[in-house]
Amino acid sequence: MAVFVSAIASEVLQLGWDSLVAGIVLGVVISSWRTRAAMAAMFGVCDGAAALLGRACLPRAFDLPDIVPLMFLMVIVALAMRGRRGFLWISPVLFCVDNFFSFVPPAHASLLACASALLAWSGLCAGGLMLKAAGAMLHISRSGDVRPSRDPEHASCSRAS
Repeated sequence: MAVFVSAIASEVLQLGWDSLVAGIVLGVVISSWRTRAAMAAMFGVCDGAAALLGRACLPRAFDLPDIVPLMFLMVIVALAMRGRRGFLWISPVLFCVDNFFSFVPPAHASLLACASALLAWSGLCAGGLMLKAAGAMLHISRSGDVRPSRDPEHASCSRAS
């Protein structure tokens, strides 16, 4: 029994790590908690559905390189940084590709969906906390006079020299 549970946990972590990594990166970009919750749910639904569809459509397992989801993430974040935030909603669909090509038993698909949503939520929260910590550090640096003063008297002196 312990070996069986260990095998399932290993399978879930192997297929769900990309949701965690994507969540961390997207958590920095997405500021609304409601949007983060919806994104985590999308990751879970897409990963579970892809595992079921892959099992139904593919006669045998095909191994997808692990770098493919990370390349998708880089493209999506680049588009989001250019102001096209709608592309962020494509990320759960792109990150479920590895689950489509995995050969997960149908009984494990619901567990995979729940674990993927939980891992994505954890990553989104961690990314949000990193954003908040970075904002606090920026505020501390501004209040500690690390940056040059912007008052007009100092500005005219710096222009004169």
